[in-house]
Amino acid sequence: MKESAFINQNKEKWQSFEDILDKKEKDPDKLSNLYIQVTDDLSYARTFYPNRSVRYYLNGLAQRVYHSIYKNKKATRSRIVEFWQEDLPHTVYESRRELIFSFLMFLLSFLIGWLSSTNDPDFVRSILGDNYVNMTLENIEKGDPMAVYKSHDMFEMMLMIIQNNLQVAFLTFVMGVVFAIGTVGVLLTNGIMVGAFQCFFFQHAVGMESVLTIWLHGTLEISAIVIAGGAGLVLGKGLLFPGTLSRMQAFLISARRGMKIMAGIVPIIVLAGIIESVLTRFTESPALVRGIFILISLAFVLGYFVYYPWRRSRSGFAQKDHEDRLPPQQPHVTDFSVIRNSSAAFTETFILYGKYFKPLMFAVLIISIIYTITHSIIYTEGFRPVILNFSIQNIITFMAVRLSNFFFDFSNYPLLFPLNVLAFSLLAITVHWCISREHSKWSGQDQSPGFIPFFIRHYWKMVIISALFQALFFLPVFAWMVMAVLAGPVLLVWFRQGVEERFDPWRTVNIAFGYGIETYALFLVILLLCLIFMSVMISPILFLLIDIISWNLPLEPAVIMNGLQYFLSFLYSLVFGLLLPLLFFSFGIQYYSMAEADGAQNLLKQIAQLGNDKKANGK
Repeated sequence: MKESAFINQNKEKWQSFEDILDKKEKDPDKLSNLYIQVTDDLSYARTFYPNRSVRYYLNGLAQRVYHSIYKNKKATRSRIVEFWQEDLPHTVYESRRELIFSFLMFLLSFLIGWLSSTNDPDFVRSILGDNYVNMTLENIEKGDPMAVYKSHDMFEMMLMIIQNNLQVAFLTFVMGVVFAIGTVGVLLTNGIMVGAFQCFFFQHAVGMESVLTIWLHGTLEISAIVIAGGAGLVLGKGLLFPGTLSRMQAFLISARRGMKIMAGIVPIIVLAGIIESVLTRFTESPALVRGIFILISLAFVLGYFVYYPWRRSRSGFAQKDHEDRLPPQQPHVTDFSVIRNSSAAFTETFILYGKYFKPLMFAVLIISIIYTITHSIIYTEGFRPVILNFSIQNIITFMAVRLSNFFFDFSNYPLLFPLNVLAFSLLAITVHWCISREHSKWSGQDQSPGFIPFFIRHYWKMVIISALFQALFFLPVFAWMVMAVLAGPVLLVWFRQGVEERFDPWRTVNIAFGYGIETYALFLVILLLCLIFMSVMISPILFLLIDIISWNLPLEPAVIMNGLQYFLSFLYSLVFGLLLPLLFFSFGIQYYSMAEADGAQNLLKQIAQLGNDKKANGK
């Protein structure tokens, strides 16, 4: 049908539609029917008249109908009310297994802390620190064991407590991304701490006073931590058990559910902070009043987070869970013709990393086993890294000292140099083979390169560049840090250039430096991200768990130390091996952006193709 015939056939209908839309009072049923007809006409116009004005007219008409329908749709109730009455209870009920597991894990760790303090009176000092224990003992002697809650200004204390509790809760949740292991570690740490803390007061005959004071705010505070642990387990479950969904889709669903639970406990954490800073300081209040307040808090937690979701599930939730309705995953192919900024390259890095995780994991496991065997030979006296807190200063210290000692102490352990060259080059060749496969898909080649031919052709280049990078660590600590920042992006680009074109170090330096600040911004962001994840591996959580295991295993100290050495060597090598490919991926991708910015090769190809098309069409 010609466009003019199509317009003549439907113009009266479209005009009547516009007349309906211009009216103040609109019939919802007519609008719904109108929307269906307009979208049918729009689909026809898109098929047969894609570049004609009728398509744009119908698209605008469809938008007017759509907005009219939803503009006149009245909400039956407030979204905030709906969240607390339907959404959150439904999510809590769907996550009940994770919440129960979180509670049992916290209860178990509480008992471990209590029993450990009973068997070893000095245990509480290793958990709470000597200064806090000595201060509390002085308060007990003065007859005011809970004086610590009166030691700060009320408003200042409120802000400090709320901030700290929010940090702990969100750390408990976010650590679920480490396949739920991090969340379990945080729950164990906090449970042991609370158990040892509570036992300490009973050992000094002020147990009931501590219960009436601590749990005045602790009922809400600890409940929020346990619920945050459940949210973290929900987050990790999506990665561990994706079911029939892809791992990314399952993670998105679990992240939404976890964030919904976290949004629900934020007011509880704030309320607990207010109670701790305002009410808990009145330790002279009658025991009956404080006991009733604790029971009311407990009844609220059990009523809203346990009984109410169960009761709503019996009668049926008014709104079905729409979280699982994710758009179908489209196969992603990286576009190597665009010039990306650091943010876009960062996003593309993680997409490719997840897409090719399996071959990377295989290479990393091989490298971790080799590192573990090597470290068991060269570290004859055992190995125990220092414990670091989470701060930028400690992360930099970790980079300068711990990493250099563990991986780059070539003067004391020369065997580390060839081992590092082997590990870096093996990871580099694996990553760049993945990039070459992705590039072949983008360019429309029939076959992607096989790993063995790719390995034979390019591995020697990876070895040379890896050896040059390792040579930086023969310099003093400060010097190699500066040189790593300056030369790191150039060497990383050089890996990809060695695959795509002839070995030309001067051209690599030119395009890497020519791309300017984007190169170093990407390098520093990914480097800092890697160091933060590495610092998690030497957090107090890990070593507290190791200490607890060593206390309860009937093994000789030498056996435990050797086992710890093997475990830490494998763990550090595994994490380091999983993080290093982020740098290889990011600069393998950015090589194409740099080359395009430097020579505009793809743009020239498109211009040439455009000229050929015009000749073929006789224009």
